[in-house]
Amino acid sequence: MVEKHSVDIPEGFLIQIAVYGKMGDGELSDYMRNWAVQECKRLGLMQKVITTQSRKIIELRNRLTKVAGLDAMGKIDEAIDTITSKLFGGSKQ
Repeated sequence: MVEKHSVDIPEGFLIQIAVYGKMGDGELSDYMRNWAVQECKRLGLMQKVITTQSRKIIELRNRLTKVAGLDAMGKIDEAIDTITSKLFGGSKQ
């Protein structure tokens, strides 16, 4: 028999684990992220997770643009569009 335990965790922390869950290597960090995503789904928090993920991607893209430059980002966008169109038959937008 598997014993179950409940954990009180602030909503913000749960969302952070769901978005940034890879706080290390191995199965435990994967398990924690998957658990957090499932809990967010169960609690109806997925819109907040998606919003936080979108902000994370925008921040990452902005930092990458500062480091790599606009020309490099344009090439990355073109490559993403090419891959997306081959995979899904259309543009990423």
